[in-house]
Amino acid sequence: MAAYPDIDPIQFLPFVRSRKKQRGRDFWHAPSTGDDARDRALGAGMAQSALTFIARNPKFDLLSLIIHSMVKHGRYGGIEFGFLSAIGLALGEGLIAQNLENGN
Repeated sequence: MAAYPDIDPIQFLPFVRSRKKQRGRDFWHAPSTGDDARDRALGAGMAQSALTFIARNPKFDLLSLIIHSMVKHGRYGGIEFGFLSAIGLALGEGLIAQNLENGN
């Protein structure tokens, strides 16, 4: 059980916003800075936040909600590239480590 059960940890993710006129949340609120390199770095940082959340809440399907929101917004710029690249690298590193542990 969480130390503070009345606190919703998802509210602390930098890219999640509550919808003002609708119920629910927008799981990808990540405005571009206009600088591609900065956007990629921001996206990678957001990925680290997402990965930490996923590790602590493995039964919450955050990644699907994020990608759904990305598609819904119709955006794929530097922030999205940085985010998905960092997620892919983390998955790859985890799979490599798992294969090494299993002797593959």
